[in-house]
Amino acid sequence: MDQMSGSSKPHLKQDDKEKQISKKVEEYTSGIPSAAYFGLAVGSMILSASIAAFTRRKSAANFIGLWVPTLMLVGVYDKLVKLEARD
Repeated sequence: MDQMSGSSKPHLKQDDKEKQISKKVEEYTSGIPSAAYFGLAVGSMILSASIAAFTRRKSAANFIGLWVPTLMLVGVYDKLVKLEARD
């Protein structure tokens, strides 16, 4: 039983750390409108397509294009957190 109780204590500490990190992220992102993330994602798509079409730097275009799903995911997370805070 000591092993089980000993293993749960580090788990609790990790949960506390995750909550603290989540709270800091939410505080930081709460000042940014959710639509801003969508705008940044669309801007990244346009920039990526422009670089691909008008230059020979395909790797740069791909790199910038990879920002889109990340920005969309952060925007959705931000929106969900804001909706949950209202309830």
